[in-house]
Amino acid sequence: MDEIRKLGGPTGIARSWVEIDLSRLEHNVSVIRGLLPAKTSIIAVVKANAYGHGIAAVAKRLAELGLKSFAVADPAEGLQLRDLLPEAEITVFGGCRKGEEEIFRSARLTAAVFDLREISTDLRIQVKIDTGMGRLGISWRRLESVLPRIRGRITGVYATLASADVDPAFTRLQIDRFLQATTAMRIRRHICNSAGLRFPQGHLEAVRPGLALYGIALVPELTALKPILEWKTRILTINVMEKGSTLGYGCTYTTTREESRIAVLPLGYADGYNRRLSNRGQVEIGGRLFPVVGRVSMDQVLVDVSDGEGIEAGDEVKLISSDPDSPISAAALARRLDTIPYEILTTIGPRVVRKSQEPTEGPRSKNQIPRGEVGRI
Repeated sequence: MDEIRKLGGPTGIARSWVEIDLSRLEHNVSVIRGLLPAKTSIIAVVKANAYGHGIAAVAKRLAELGLKSFAVADPAEGLQLRDLLPEAEITVFGGCRKGEEEIFRSARLTAAVFDLREISTDLRIQVKIDTGMGRLGISWRRLESVLPRIRGRITGVYATLASADVDPAFTRLQIDRFLQATTAMRIRRHICNSAGLRFPQGHLEAVRPGLALYGIALVPELTALKPILEWKTRILTINVMEKGSTLGYGCTYTTTREESRIAVLPLGYADGYNRRLSNRGQVEIGGRLFPVVGRVSMDQVLVDVSDGEGIEAGDEVKLISSDPDSPISAAALARRLDTIPYEILTTIGPRVVRKSQEPTEGPRSKNQIPRGEVGRI
């Protein structure tokens, strides 16, 4: 059984799999570093299973590339990451709740502090400041008076940008507020998320990229990034349906050809393939796009391959492409579903196997952006 459990991907028992291109991850780190002054470090955000990409391979490669600081959402993720990276700094954005102190202490996790609740003085903490997000954090106006009352070993202060991808004016206001509250501090400060990388005035001692590491460009200044993920499966079977056949739950699709060839894919919304792609999604087979027909169900997706010559059961199918210009890139799917790439990626489920690889795209990508050069907004 142990050997069976190890199987996965295109030749094992997994019905679908994600392929992670680690050479592209290295490229993205290089691009990000090229935007930053030498003094600015990178805190890699790897919460939610590295945004759906698989935390084990991603975090290990980032550490090999010299990153020493990481951020997760809760202590369970922190413990998982600590097993992978014994020496890394790991910050838990969700903070330390009462009763969790020993977990943070024994695993050497750093806790975010965003209010004045009691916390052990021996815990490492980073203080969260609210500069306009209105979610978690101590108001930037009150920080000076409140800071002496915060217990714990303060290792940094930080804030979250609310709309760095769409509202430069408000982003500059948030950065200005953060600077007003922290300029006198001799401590590590960080406010820039992925979209915030285009604001050099906010680079400070550290930045906190998440989606940019995984190659999704939220702003034009980051188009040099390369998506690192592809999601694939194989055709389970192909049914030949006569004209007028209804397909799937709710009978929302009726065939119109004399004969339609309908491929059945062995995955569904339980794997993270969004149900809103029913009758409007596309997949790629042999370099061509084919439409999703009928409702996406829990464990199967139907695709009309009537226009495809020679397509057979067992053929590989691409569900998400790493080509940023593809209609089935994570960004394109997000636009189609009126959501954000974060949701598309992080909802890829746990029964989808993650496999890392380093395809030969030629020599490893070199950073072409001089350090410190970025469009000023």
